[in-house]
Amino acid sequence: MTEAKQYFASAMPLLDTLPDTERYQRRRLELLVSQLAPMLLLLQFQEYYDLLLSYEAMAVGLGNAGLLGALYARMGFCEWWLGRLDQAIRTLTKAIAFCETAANTEDMGQAYLILQGSYLYTGGYDQVLALKDRTIQALEQRMNLRYYVWSHAAVSWAWTCLGRWEEAIAAGRRTLHIGETYTDGSMISFAA
Repeated sequence: MTEAKQYFASAMPLLDTLPDTERYQRRRLELLVSQLAPMLLLLQFQEYYDLLLSYEAMAVGLGNAGLLGALYARMGFCEWWLGRLDQAIRTLTKAIAFCETAANTEDMGQAYLILQGSYLYTGGYDQVLALKDRTIQALEQRMNLRYYVWSHAAVSWAWTCLGRWEEAIAAGRRTLHIGETYTDGSMISFAA
């Protein structure tokens, strides 16, 4: 991950030397939004958030709904991770709107999932449940097993927090079944 981040850090200044055309602006943004995994695994959320924020005006200027959705999905992820949950809810809601406009299902699924998490941690259990079907549908369109399991788990936690034990257990069992279906030890452990 450190090596991947170094390549990114080398590429961005090179892109900055190219003409400030729409094509190269789009390329900068595509490279930027592709850095979520390395930044996440290196726990560099504030650094990544600051970078995303510095390119927001460029993304808005391009007006590309797919890239705006991706950018805001990453910003919302960082805000969630940094504990800025109310801000994350606003940013992720914006991300979802752009992703829906652009049919950007991959980033829409992630934005829905983190929005569920933001509501879960602010006590908005009804909102977690209200987002369940849209989140699952978005994640099924562009399957990300980890996010898919986490979304089902968020539903189980919301039912638990509402004291609806039967629904919580049923949702938890569905979550565990998904991990077992894919024989993914990490997801089985998480669901259990």
